[in-house]
Amino acid sequence: MRREKAASKAAEGDITPLPTKQIVVLMLTRLAEPISYTVIFPFINEMISEMGVTDNPERVGFYSGMVESVFAFVQFFTVYHWAKLSDRIGRKPVIILGLFGVCISISLFGLATSFPMLLFYRCLSGALNGNVAVVKAAIGDLTDDTNSTEAFALFGLTWTVGAIIGNALGGTLSHPYERFPSLFGYEIFRVHPYFLPCITSGIITLIGVVFAQFVYIESTPGLQLSSSAGVNPIPLQSRSSLTLRTSTSPTDTAKQHRSLSSISGFSDTDTLVGSPRSPLRKSDDPDDTPTGGNDKYDRDDEEEGGDEVTQSLLGKYPPVPSPTGAQAGEDVEMARTKVGGWGFWELMAWAPVRVMCVTMFLNSFVGSAWGAVSILFFFDPNGGLNMSTSAIGYSLAINGLWTIACQLLLLNRLRRWLGVGTAYKMLTFGWIPVYLLLPRLRHLLEALETPLPPDGTGRVLYSNTRTWGTSIGVNAVLSFVTVVGMSNSLLMVLINYSSPDRSALGGVNGISTAVGCMARVVGPSLASALFAISMDGKVLGGNLWWIAMVIFASINFVACLSVAHETPTTRRQSMEQAV
Repeated sequence: MRREKAASKAAEGDITPLPTKQIVVLMLTRLAEPISYTVIFPFINEMISEMGVTDNPERVGFYSGMVESVFAFVQFFTVYHWAKLSDRIGRKPVIILGLFGVCISISLFGLATSFPMLLFYRCLSGALNGNVAVVKAAIGDLTDDTNSTEAFALFGLTWTVGAIIGNALGGTLSHPYERFPSLFGYEIFRVHPYFLPCITSGIITLIGVVFAQFVYIESTPGLQLSSSAGVNPIPLQSRSSLTLRTSTSPTDTAKQHRSLSSISGFSDTDTLVGSPRSPLRKSDDPDDTPTGGNDKYDRDDEEEGGDEVTQSLLGKYPPVPSPTGAQAGEDVEMARTKVGGWGFWELMAWAPVRVMCVTMFLNSFVGSAWGAVSILFFFDPNGGLNMSTSAIGYSLAINGLWTIACQLLLLNRLRRWLGVGTAYKMLTFGWIPVYLLLPRLRHLLEALETPLPPDGTGRVLYSNTRTWGTSIGVNAVLSFVTVVGMSNSLLMVLINYSSPDRSALGGVNGISTAVGCMARVVGPSLASALFAISMDGKVLGGNLWWIAMVIFASINFVACLSVAHETPTTRRQSMEQAV
């Protein structure tokens, strides 16, 4: 027992330092999506009104919602292909291409003069922006299960920072011809009053291109050597043709680690998932077995003197025995017969990937629905809180600061205390009380504030100025939602854990991101519709919307119970002990 505790403590203390420069560059490139996504929010309603898309002011929200949601809808169909391409040609070229696409599409958006042009440029932005999945895969390349939570905390933080920057640009720089005539008194800004915030967003994206090109080092397994040591990379499709015999000898493994470290600059720790040549892949050589014992490569490789280089290219760790169990046996057999790169259906046949897809959809659905229905509830004067736009903005701004603190100070501690799997399940459960607490804020309002005099309609109305007690209640609920929302960062870690091997990281993240995009389209639309039906028709006394969301949150929690607790390291250790 003491030996086990000592080993556990040693394992906990052995934390791999983050590759800071690489992670910072990835975060800078990641900023492009939230900035380009949110920069239009402050002015899109006004833009549609000025275009004369509709004569009914109440219909403006419908058209602006179309413009906002079409981004995620188109991204659903393209993001997997971008992520899969990054598995083949590398993360770096795909990231740079995606940044150029975002720069061009968001700049053109500011020049649009009709509603169809708005939709087209927004579709173009969603189609060309697959970097969210590619950056996740790159983080998986660069981290292991001791430091991945820190990296994904920063990943989640970039959305908050990017949204703050995007909203600030959109609100400050629109109509510069009228607001700042001494600086922007040019005809282009008079004809296109929203071009300045859009082109500014594009310029920021170009800065990410510069960092990606000149600072970021390729991290795709088997391709990283090309940028760090001048070694010609071996495409993923060709790796299966390299046959070798491996050993579980600690001495030989250490040699392999030193070889990789000296060539590519990687540390002596394993990355987030197993090697590109994982226990799930099988060599073409029938004698190449996981327990093969001579630690010799094929004769051709030895004659070329590339034994250590070849081994480092194929992975930093020797293969381990296959898991047991009927389902695991079927999955492993499928993986062993897969020689080339992982295709879509091969990945979907892998049970952990299917589990994570379901979990990703439900988690994204519940989270994005909250973003829509909470704003409606805060704004609604009848059954909601009748908060002013400025009051809602101040509450969200304060909550943004709390989000930054949670991501930096709390998330990694939760992971260390509970483990990634347990922490994710605990936070996911939190969505149930979130939707139970939100309608209770109306009861708090009624208890603390005095309604306006009757207006003859029979409705009980309140002013749009909230007391301190109600405001504190609103911010308390938002703070709790922020803590629960940290499940998104842990889910990103678990998604990488579900990858069958490192060469499938791009594909797995592409699938999960595509699923999340569709959830972001369906979630807000369905939640908004339920809210409208509940309030207008007084269905279940106006309570249908939150009862339905509690049910969805409960389904999300039940689904997350299927997520495995094992990290790649613990899974590998348990397999080695079983031999």
